[in-house]
Amino acid sequence: MPKNTKYAVVDMETTGTDVSSGDKIIQFSCTFVQGGQVIDSYSTYVNNGEAIPKDITHLTGINSQAIKGAPSFDQVAAHIYKILSGTVFVAHNVNFDFPFLNAELERVGYPELNIKAIDTVTLSQIFFPELNGYRLKDLSHHFGISHTHPHSSKSDADATAHLLLTIMNKIEKLPLITVQSILKVNPDLPRDTVEFIADREQMKRKHLSNLASQYVVVNGIALKNQTASYSISEHNLTKYPKIKKQKEKQFSGKLDWRSSQSKMMNLIYNNYHENEKPTYNLLIEAPTGSGKTLGYLVPMSYLINDGEQLVVSTSTNGLQEQLYATIKDQLEPLLNTSFDVALLKGVNHYINLERFSKTLQFHDKSKQSQFMKARILVWLTETSTGDLDELNLPNEVPFIDQINYQSSHVANGKNNSFRDADFLAAQFKRVEHADIVLVNHNYLFENGQQLSDHMNSKPYLVVDEAHKLADIAFSSQEKLVKFNVLKKNIGRVKNDLFQTHGLNLNEIFSDDIDELNRLNRLDSQLDAVFDTNQLVLQDFRTEFMKPVETRRAEMAISAQNLLKFIQSHQGQIKHLTSINLKLKKFINAFKTLIQKEKNRWTISDKVLIEKFERHLLTIINYIDGIDVDKIKQKVSEKSHFYWIHYTEDLDTNHVILLTGDFDSKSKLKENVYQYFQPIIFTGSTLFTSKKSQYIFDQLDLNRSDTRMKRLKSSFDYANQAEMMISQTTPMPPNGENDEYIAYLANSIWKLISANSVPTLVLFNSLDILKKVYDRLSHSNNGKFMIQAAGVSGSQEKIVKRFESVKDSVPVILGANGYFEGVNFPDNLLKQLIITRIPFDSPNNPVVSSRAKFLKGQNKNPFYNFDLPEAIIKTKQGVGRLIRSATDYGVINFLDSRLIDKRYGKQIIDALPQGLPIKTGSISEIVKDGQDFFKERN
Repeated sequence: MPKNTKYAVVDMETTGTDVSSGDKIIQFSCTFVQGGQVIDSYSTYVNNGEAIPKDITHLTGINSQAIKGAPSFDQVAAHIYKILSGTVFVAHNVNFDFPFLNAELERVGYPELNIKAIDTVTLSQIFFPELNGYRLKDLSHHFGISHTHPHSSKSDADATAHLLLTIMNKIEKLPLITVQSILKVNPDLPRDTVEFIADREQMKRKHLSNLASQYVVVNGIALKNQTASYSISEHNLTKYPKIKKQKEKQFSGKLDWRSSQSKMMNLIYNNYHENEKPTYNLLIEAPTGSGKTLGYLVPMSYLINDGEQLVVSTSTNGLQEQLYATIKDQLEPLLNTSFDVALLKGVNHYINLERFSKTLQFHDKSKQSQFMKARILVWLTETSTGDLDELNLPNEVPFIDQINYQSSHVANGKNNSFRDADFLAAQFKRVEHADIVLVNHNYLFENGQQLSDHMNSKPYLVVDEAHKLADIAFSSQEKLVKFNVLKKNIGRVKNDLFQTHGLNLNEIFSDDIDELNRLNRLDSQLDAVFDTNQLVLQDFRTEFMKPVETRRAEMAISAQNLLKFIQSHQGQIKHLTSINLKLKKFINAFKTLIQKEKNRWTISDKVLIEKFERHLLTIINYIDGIDVDKIKQKVSEKSHFYWIHYTEDLDTNHVILLTGDFDSKSKLKENVYQYFQPIIFTGSTLFTSKKSQYIFDQLDLNRSDTRMKRLKSSFDYANQAEMMISQTTPMPPNGENDEYIAYLANSIWKLISANSVPTLVLFNSLDILKKVYDRLSHSNNGKFMIQAAGVSGSQEKIVKRFESVKDSVPVILGANGYFEGVNFPDNLLKQLIITRIPFDSPNNPVVSSRAKFLKGQNKNPFYNFDLPEAIIKTKQGVGRLIRSATDYGVINFLDSRLIDKRYGKQIIDALPQGLPIKTGSISEIVKDGQDFFKERN
């Protein structure tokens, strides 16, 4: 592809995606690029005399009227063939457009176009690795490319042409070594796309220039030049504005006045600043709309003005990113200052350059891995953090585990050839000097002391989404025993030894008889481990899985019975332990041999050896974990419990044995609290009542050194919302009989049909949700787009469809994470239906075990845990509806226990103040909802 190459950027609209089934082109467009600019274009509708499907018209806007009078494809084929000949064909998904066009050309008597073809989708993914999406619409928006009519081939071709120019420009600016490294990786790209990159590399070599100052090359890899120097910031903030007049003057035009937010600011500032008074932990419930985040960031900014440091912990990595954006986009402009902010995650989130560089030295047979290497090479020229989350990868990309940090070993150790450029070491260094450090609850709980040790004094701590911290403390105590670990890793070791599709250890040591004999003995020992383990698992199934119900996935088991089972199988366990000693001797001798002859191994040898050692060590560690003495000790601790998770096939190899400790909350003081100044705990749903002992118990806090404050919502619930409760709800004990399912389906259908507004329906049970979804789907006449959790895709995809649908009324049936993990744009969600008070199922093994534990402590499980949890979850669910001052809508509660049971009043009392509440039959609820929306339309 010489410099004067002419690129024909093509897009087509068709009646479908399968040309072999008779789908045809209805619009063809081509924009020509040459010499770094758009030079010409051609576009035509095509009328082959066939009807255009309704869904295609909906997608493209092209109907029969639009193509009336247009030429047929055989009339334009000669011109298309002529203008494309001698060009390089370009498309956004070239493996669709190019074969489709060629098939149509052949149909009317022309040969296939014998021209090169390249793909802008994969080019965009490689050279812009941090983007969230690679649809042409998304890319056009990101780069500011004019794209006024998506799915019109003329607009699409023009946009793709400008995208191609953007890609060319990006390659031009990259370090030459990066482009050359991509070519060495040789990713499997469509058609002639790799050749396109090679041609751009040749052009760069012809105009070779010095490495730009923003890059540095370390061990053959180009990185972004990290030139930042660290020093304690001097913000010189003026006197903290306590009163309304001072705040309005200082924040004039930058921050809308909110009474609840101002109270939160003053409460926090006064707690730490008034030295003559004792300092307390603060528990602050700040409802949605109260400006919680700035409510704590503003006063803390003044408190860290003299070199103190602040740690903010929240529940997820995503919320960490949002906090960072809030600091940079809102806090800094508001205070007219800047902060050094460190965002810290677990070590497995960061790329290990040493490990990544090794993967570049051999060709991985996985196409995905090779493609990822190319993307990462570009990303390394852009990232300042080395945080792999910046790549926005789908979950469970296997290659990531080959290149991230697997443990917190010293990042700048003597064997790390990238120690001066190591991202993990840089993050810890940054923490030492940062004004604000952002972490998530998991990281805080696991690394509280280490975090504090890296800071220059005892830091302040804000725990946002504080109700989640107790869950983290509990779940971190859960121990997992996955019964498939032995079977899986024995298979992996045998693959390392004998695989035929690639290099194996027997080949590496083919000239070493002694080592081959040791490998054969290892193979026999692994067979013995496998056989013994299978016998134990068969007995485990007989002992514990007789009462298993296939519709359930978990079951509690008695700690005493588990101990008896282990004791009765001590012979097999001793046999496994004795073999394990031999495995340990083997791995130690093997490592010694590898180190002794380290110059003997090729890169591919080293990669295989590393995998083999990792797989064998997993087996060794698993067997070491079978410790009867430890289990005896845990059985004596009444807070300890066990349960199993299984799949529908009841295969014991897929069983997971879990164990937890209900006393784990006491670990919060030990792992976290002692390393910080008195702590601020905040969230939108913390309290279950005015006394709210529940949150004190969950967070292991004492009333004597903690102050609590429940801020008022800034929303006008009396006018923005209305809640209606069904008086006539069939409430079967297990909630799953046909009458109840029919009641829910009929009630939901009446509510969505009457109001025809975007609706979220919340369930406690996925099983009930799916049964209701089936009934609603049969009733749907096409007016509603009904999606269901566990049926219609991931939560993210469901929400995106809900937000973007135009020609029907969107309805989501959700459970679990939909109670608090979903936020919709202003004025979108108009109706919320909660099918049942969100009590946890008593059949859940954790719930039943916790009940026994609490009873053993002379506590009522219902009032000490079940009800408070249900209240918080109900508040979270109700909070999905009103998220701004302009939102409005109705809440329908299809559970009469809210008015029939004494505890129902406790739930209602915990809901937002001013929320109007009515009761009635479904017919009355439907009419009330209609009246509500009529008044506002």
